[in-house]
Amino acid sequence: MKLTFEVPPPAPQTTTLARMSAAQVKQQISKNDEKARKEREKQLEKMRKSQDKDEKGEKKEDNDERGSKAHKRLEKAEKEMRKLNFEIEAMQRELEASKLREPSRRAQNTEREVGKRDRETRKRKGETGV
Repeated sequence: MKLTFEVPPPAPQTTTLARMSAAQVKQQISKNDEKARKEREKQLEKMRKSQDKDEKGEKKEDNDERGSKAHKRLEKAEKEMRKLNFEIEAMQRELEASKLREPSRRAQNTEREVGKRDRETRKRKGETGV
């Protein structure tokens, strides 16, 4: 007599984001973006410190093979640093733009409400004045 054991198929998995509301998803995305930005800033700071150490402690000789390798490493690090700087600046511009957009939306909503109230009062005056 053979005994067999059958494993049921796994239940469908839902992602964490699928279980969240839209507001929670936006909050999570912004949180992840902020975390990534901070990580890039840390990397940039490490690169700056290592570059400063290289500049202080390294004697450059064009004929020395180690000097040329160090020079290539330095150029590569500078290129990466410029790239990270650009990303950080873009994120900061985006953050500032989002901060500026929020009050303008509020102002637009209040302008719409004021316009709506004005139209309603004109209608009332027009109905009573006739």
